[in-house]
Amino acid sequence: MAGRSLGFALLIVFALFCRACDGFYLPGIAQENFEEGFPLPVYADRLFAPGFAGQLPYEYFSLPFCRGPPETLRQQHLNLGEILLGQRNQLTDYRINMLANETCQVYCSQHFTSDEVQKFADKIMNGYFVSLNVDNMPAVMREETPKGPKISVGVPLGKKKQIPTKANKLIYEYRPAIFNHLQFRIKYHRASPQSVSDLSAVGDDDQYRVVGFEVQPRSDENIMTNGALEGCEMDKPGEEMELDPSNPVGQIITFSYNVEFVEDKELHWATRWDPLLVTDQAAVLFHKRYLLYSLLVIFTLSFLVAMILARTVYLDYARYDNLDSADEIEAESGWKQVHGDVFRPPQYKEYLSICVGCGTQITVIVVITLAFSLLGFWSPAYRGGLLTSLILLWVLTSVLAGFVSALLHSEFGGKNRKVVTLGSAFFFSGSMFATFFFVNLVLSVAGSSAAVRFLTLLQLLLLWLALSVPLNVFGAFLGYKQKLREYPCPTNPLPREIPEYSKVPPRVFCFLSGLIPFVVVFMELQFVMEALWQRNAYIMAGFLCSVFLLLMIACVEVSLVLSYLILSQEDYRWWWTSFWSSGSSGLYVFLYGLLFFLGNQNLGNMHLASVCLYFCYTVLISQGFTLMTGSVGFLASRTFVRRIFAAVRVD
Repeated sequence: MAGRSLGFALLIVFALFCRACDGFYLPGIAQENFEEGFPLPVYADRLFAPGFAGQLPYEYFSLPFCRGPPETLRQQHLNLGEILLGQRNQLTDYRINMLANETCQVYCSQHFTSDEVQKFADKIMNGYFVSLNVDNMPAVMREETPKGPKISVGVPLGKKKQIPTKANKLIYEYRPAIFNHLQFRIKYHRASPQSVSDLSAVGDDDQYRVVGFEVQPRSDENIMTNGALEGCEMDKPGEEMELDPSNPVGQIITFSYNVEFVEDKELHWATRWDPLLVTDQAAVLFHKRYLLYSLLVIFTLSFLVAMILARTVYLDYARYDNLDSADEIEAESGWKQVHGDVFRPPQYKEYLSICVGCGTQITVIVVITLAFSLLGFWSPAYRGGLLTSLILLWVLTSVLAGFVSALLHSEFGGKNRKVVTLGSAFFFSGSMFATFFFVNLVLSVAGSSAAVRFLTLLQLLLLWLALSVPLNVFGAFLGYKQKLREYPCPTNPLPREIPEYSKVPPRVFCFLSGLIPFVVVFMELQFVMEALWQRNAYIMAGFLCSVFLLLMIACVEVSLVLSYLILSQEDYRWWWTSFWSSGSSGLYVFLYGLLFFLGNQNLGNMHLASVCLYFCYTVLISQGFTLMTGSVGFLASRTFVRRIFAAVRVD
């Protein structure tokens, strides 16, 4: 006790002598300080559209925007995740200097051909936005609503102008009007001397940090008058700049911008993303209600499992222990009668080993990702960080897939070691790469910025073949070297005849039981799908972790119940049943993805490449969900069956 007190006292003394220091939040984005007059480069991330059409992003300069001098045509260094997401961060020619307010600055004024005007018109009619950023802060539009300010990321290229037709004034048609004037409103915060690091505080000049980047667009046809720029006041809009692609001469379009700097003393650099990540209270309340509903489902299922364990299995043990003669034991019916066949290797044992190994790998990746999300690692400020980390996690955990697959295959007494080793390395990983290669080909034909170049494709191929596959083989080597645990009951030389107990095949029960894990994640899956396919930020990591935990519990309990029911009918074919009883939930995920697609309001305007991308990745997600939930259910049932048969007396 005295030693603990002394250690605690020393810890307090050590803490008192520690100096205060600056710290950055976990994603690793270092803050940057700017002096007055220092240039603030404006980068164009990409062109995107909300909803499914947005799954085809394009480069900013895929449209004939004005380009600056050749030395300015550069882009920031991109990580692997940013490249795969189609982000490019190309430098624009907007000239902005810290604390320098500007009015009526010409971005460019040039003549566009009819074909170039048509490109602008097509993107405007399809609802495309421009993603701009300054100091890693995305451009947002602020709209005042009765419920408070509403913030949306991105700047629209233009709008659909409603014009009555000449034939009938009551009938309207839509024409594109381009937003050729932007009002930049940059919020800054003065860096205090205590918070500026020694390296950045050199000099006597004040330093400032960007904490917000708001943009208000406007369409104005008469900005350039007699060679002079005028009429840039946002409160004095003029005639809108309507595009006319049918004009063979083309059009002259003048792009301009204003710059306004506003000091925000309340918003600091560390919390500058908070206004963009405000959680809707109605959505939070909905999540809480559905979480309680999921808990109710889990408690009901847990009660059923407890009844099986407490009343059935325990009473079976007691009754079985009271049987004295061998004839009485032989006459006893139920799950105990299959003790000589319950551990008989399943059909297609190689495939089951591969599925469980790959599913275990996926489960570990999801657990690690969710754990780091709770710590705040996957901040939106770290662009592409989540996808890059997922790829690295996949490579590093390949050893686990090989290990589990080989261990199970050895337990089954399998001989085709090469099939299992290579299968665990190529089954799901090969599916992912083949899907990605096909989708990338489609995106290349469509001209999307999401299509990666050959060098990036080669980099991914090397990560798979040069790192992931060798780690998988090494894991399989370790798995085959492990000393196997003996089964509690020996296996009879000849298989036992399985009595007919139901006209409904067990696979039907497996399919129906998968509905329970799906119900647990149904509503959370909707939010995830919206965030994934409609480019909304998903920031409710706590709810997602809670639902994932409930999903794992549901998979375990469903698999235990169905495995026990199968064994109680003297059917020893529980291996695949335990896998598919929970793994079939992946089929419901795919069906939900189909309904989610059909519920899209812009279904008729979707690009064919968007449809292809959606269904390819939905199939891949469903496959991964099946492997993850199936492996969890299988491993739980495997432990359960070992435990209950360990107490069976075998003479």
